[in-house]
Amino acid sequence: MTARWERIENLFIAVSALPVEQRRAYLKTACGGDEGLRAEVEAMLSAANEAEGWFTDLARHSGLSGLIEDAAGREVGAYRLLHLIGRGGMGSVYLAERADRQFEKRVAVKLVPLALWGQDAERRFQLERQILARLEHPNIARLLDAGVGDDNVPYFVMEYVAGQPIDRYCDEQHLNVEARLKLFLKVCGAVAYAHRNLVIHRDLKPANILVTDDGVVKLLDFGIAKLIDSSADAEAAVVTRQDRRPMTPAYASPELLRGEAASTAADVYALGALLHLLLTGALPESRDNPGEEQAPAHSRRLVGDLGMVTMMALHEDPARRYGSVEQLAEDLERYLEHMPVRARPDTVGYRTSRFIRRHRFGVAATALLVLLTAVSGAAITTYAIHTARQKDQIAQERDKAREVAKFLASVFDYADPATARGKKVTARELLDRGAERISRELKGQPALQAEMLDQIGIIYYKLGLYKQSAPLLEKALALRLKIYGETGVETEESLNDLGALRAIMGNYAAAEQLYLQALAISRRLGESASTAKHLNNLGDTATRAGDFKKAAGYLEASLIIKRRLLGPVHEEIATTLYNLADVKYRLTDLAAAEKLNREALAMRRQLLGSVHPRVAQSLNELAMTLKAEGKFPEAERLYRAALEMKRKIYHGDHGAIAIGLYNLAKTLQAEGKYADALNAARSGLAMGGRVWGKQHPAMGIFYDGYGGMLIDSGDYAAARQALSRSLAIFAATLPPDHYRVGDARVNLGRLDAAQGDCSKAVSEYRAALAIYQKTFSPTHWKIGRASSGLGDCLRAMKRYKEAEPLLVGGYEVLKKSRGDSDADTQSALERLIDYYQAVDKPDAAAHYRALLRKPHRRSGNKVH
Repeated sequence: MTARWERIENLFIAVSALPVEQRRAYLKTACGGDEGLRAEVEAMLSAANEAEGWFTDLARHSGLSGLIEDAAGREVGAYRLLHLIGRGGMGSVYLAERADRQFEKRVAVKLVPLALWGQDAERRFQLERQILARLEHPNIARLLDAGVGDDNVPYFVMEYVAGQPIDRYCDEQHLNVEARLKLFLKVCGAVAYAHRNLVIHRDLKPANILVTDDGVVKLLDFGIAKLIDSSADAEAAVVTRQDRRPMTPAYASPELLRGEAASTAADVYALGALLHLLLTGALPESRDNPGEEQAPAHSRRLVGDLGMVTMMALHEDPARRYGSVEQLAEDLERYLEHMPVRARPDTVGYRTSRFIRRHRFGVAATALLVLLTAVSGAAITTYAIHTARQKDQIAQERDKAREVAKFLASVFDYADPATARGKKVTARELLDRGAERISRELKGQPALQAEMLDQIGIIYYKLGLYKQSAPLLEKALALRLKIYGETGVETEESLNDLGALRAIMGNYAAAEQLYLQALAISRRLGESASTAKHLNNLGDTATRAGDFKKAAGYLEASLIIKRRLLGPVHEEIATTLYNLADVKYRLTDLAAAEKLNREALAMRRQLLGSVHPRVAQSLNELAMTLKAEGKFPEAERLYRAALEMKRKIYHGDHGAIAIGLYNLAKTLQAEGKYADALNAARSGLAMGGRVWGKQHPAMGIFYDGYGGMLIDSGDYAAARQALSRSLAIFAATLPPDHYRVGDARVNLGRLDAAQGDCSKAVSEYRAALAIYQKTFSPTHWKIGRASSGLGDCLRAMKRYKEAEPLLVGGYEVLKKSRGDSDADTQSALERLIDYYQAVDKPDAAAHYRALLRKPHRRSGNKVH
């Protein structure tokens, strides 16, 4: 394709997206006097208009007329389309409702014209679904569901936003400049969040930014969004070709109109155009060029600092725009606070005018004082200068913290084609480069260095790169302690972040101490959302450490604060409900656990939609509880649903998928499906090793469960190898009396008994009981299970007097804590029957045999 033809194609695509009445004026400006170019584009437009009817007929005959005509009334997946909301370059959007009327909440359904866009569109559909699923922000419309309809038309189900385009809302509400800027800053926050998640929007315009009646901003339609890090070759190829797909020319940056690759600078430009529209009522002249009679009455708003900010965002050269959306937002915040803006030359006169504006009453009082006490004028002047310097110094320190965005933008420059020179740069390489530059370049700016270390450390943490995260978070905490002291809010933030890392790495004692320090800082200012968060984290850490009573206390305290502060429905409440359900499960209060799990699951679906990591998490936890209650078919169904959802959300290896495979394997084991259980367990082990490494505590849990499955399948040699590996990992990562060690000892006892070595089995069971009794109450099911196993070994050794109380007691504990149908309860019954037959008490044997339902296998361990 020649450069000339590519220019014609890009102009045709751009102008096609405009209303007919705006096309001529746009082409006149865009072609810049090149009449031949203009004639070529107009000829293509004419041909396209003539072909429109032909395409409509083609779509109708191929069953895709709903993508061109009105598809209202059709059913797509579980939804019925009510009426058309709007059309765009990547599909049509309809208001819809559940066809089965299970929920009354209405949604927006987007149909994607797959057949008309070719094979690339199918891959584009997968990319768009991935983009939407990864974005979770209060000002971004959520993805609720996605799929392919019976007519092979892909669709997305999204949160329906009942609102007005932001420009219309501002006008109808008669918002002043300050109110418009505050609303615009919320848009900036959503776009900046997307950029931090490596997503560019590329089609920011009022139609994609709605404001609800209660003033909530919602950013819509990532339909032509581009992943900043398109790591897969195929995906990158799709994105490159799709760069020439429809955009909105009035808001598109010059480089996009030229067909160049999109970057975050393109979104900065679009935001500049939007800001111009909100403040003047018109788009920049280069795009809209209104006549004199159309000039807005409030165009004077763009004089001074606001004009400089807007023009910097709209600069033709991407390198001379704001380096990030955060920098644009920062300048607007500085404007609102009467601080100097970066877009304006920094002169003494300008900074002085800003200082006087901020402190006009103080300056006036100082001036009066000078007049009244002329003899001390010099001293007062010196004081005023000192005060000004002090204020500016504070502002400069604040600026340092806000330089994060600028630094990140410079890191992302490494991915620019001019810099990369053909090399595909991954997100991981950008992070590594950023971490190295922080240590080297920011030594003289400790506050900024701490902020950057913390942010990059968190990103490493979220990617599962814990070893890379640790030194960054540790150094950030050390710097903040030195700068802000032991009670600073920034110190509290670092304590919390490092605590989260310590917990996930299995160092629970260190995590607890960090969280307690953060809690103490929070409580100095009274109970708040931070207080509740730290209590929740302490509860989660105590759960991981096996101290469930302590965990329940922390979580219940957190839940009380959250309900009081956040109302009846909130994601933070759902998180604590989930964590508390887990603790109730471990304390064998299964009825309470199921109730809490169902409440958390319903709340998360309401807030997050049907496909989300935390929805999958709640499905997993509810399945765990149902399995413990003996409801195996329902548990297996939920486990599979959770695993399928995780595979949609995560790509490649991920700890959540590994845990999902393990938990499914345990349920299959309980159902007696041993071959399927072993296959799932092996897949989970392999993935877990790649994600966490060979010595993580979760790997010890996996090997323990896998060993139990191998015992049930009769492969004793492999079982012993797996259980020995489990104990070695626990010895290296957990305290010697941790209950997980007891779990592995129980399985070793089972293995020794199965191989006929009852003496060795007795030793293992007693060791497990000693550990359990330090952690659990006497009525805990693990104690019941170990007691029953020990009693059975003593029965086999004909030590009947020792065996009977253990067998009876173990059964009673299991019956009370797990229910009659539980696999361990049924196994305990079988052991009691064997015992009473051995001691020739047929009546007692018959009594327990009557309670036996069907052969069961023991249930396994639970991965947190």
